[in-house]
Amino acid sequence: MLQLINKKKIYFYLFTFLLITSILNLNFTKKLKDNFSINSIIVNTKHKDINDRILLKLNFLLSQNIFFINKDNVSSILENLNYLETFEVKKKFPSSIIVNAKKTELIAKTYSEKSKYFIGQNGKLINSKEIANIINLPTIFGKFEVEDFLYLKKIILLQKINHKNILRFYSHKTKRWDIYFNNNILLKLPSDNITNSFQLYNKLQKLDKIRPNMIIDLRIPNRVILKSD
Repeated sequence: MLQLINKKKIYFYLFTFLLITSILNLNFTKKLKDNFSINSIIVNTKHKDINDRILLKLNFLLSQNIFFINKDNVSSILENLNYLETFEVKKKFPSSIIVNAKKTELIAKTYSEKSKYFIGQNGKLINSKEIANIINLPTIFGKFEVEDFLYLKKIILLQKINHKNILRFYSHKTKRWDIYFNNNILLKLPSDNITNSFQLYNKLQKLDKIRPNMIIDLRIPNRVILKSD
């Protein structure tokens, strides 16, 4: 009989212990969740519209436990925002996510399937609905690869051509470019040796050979054709 009573006591104590442990675990889990739930997403860029768009993309993180947030998953979301040049994701314990981001420089605009796109210095096409633009940009016509245009833009900068005077570009199927400047000046470039062509263009400018409404045709090697429109 004594042995039965002892068993009952053991079961009672065991049940009580498990009950108390469960309550403590629940309290601890709740406290852990309350203390480490994300309640703040801080986005640092110089552009309010981009801040708002990033916040909208990451809003689902609110109330999630900061320990369970995978920064790589957050980064994969930001990588799909073509208007970002760089970004960095940080956890600030106990309850904040910080995103430092930089907008890419917009260098041109183009049109495809009746939609307008910006071209970023990061080499990505950005739908005009995704980002505001407050500066005039040259327009690119024709089919082209963004990498080819970035290469052309790099040579223009290296040869110190005033890119602010460029109104538009036209890309031919042969991967040859025409450049339209202010004052109705058209520069026809060859498919190869673009650097040499720009050097020649600069020499013509220094010699005061270029006039408004003029076509400078440099498509034929070692030959310059100047036409007045």
